[in-house]
Amino acid sequence: FFFGPMARLPEGLPDDVWKVVCDFTGQPALSLVCRHLWTLLQKGHHKLHLRGDSLPRWVEWCQEQVRTAELTVREAGEYVPTLATLRNCTALHTLNLNLRYNQVGDAGAEALATLRNSMALHTLNLD
Repeated sequence: FFFGPMARLPEGLPDDVWKVVCDFTGQPALSLVCRHLWTLLQKGHHKLHLRGDSLPRWVEWCQEQVRTAELTVREAGEYVPTLATLRNCTALHTLNLNLRYNQVGDAGAEALATLRNSMALHTLNLD
């Protein structure tokens, strides 16, 4: 293992530039470079599997910070209407949503339709 000093950031690069770079890559790896970037980018990009009942808790936890998300929702069942809570993610601009093996039905379609009122969402991919 290497236990040397943490990487040094280029001097004077503003935080919003780091966010744009991280958005461009779409990967959370940049947040692992140093403590400053960890603090700045820690909830910006997510790739995870959730059960339908835990989706509202996830939204509440990261709603103002998550910018891109790749979510696989399992066992949505009666919780399909909670998909509408995703519109509360005020910084979310790209969402890849995997609902495979769920019966979304009319309630799910209505919940997904509410995403059109999201503040920042410009890309939605459904699977």
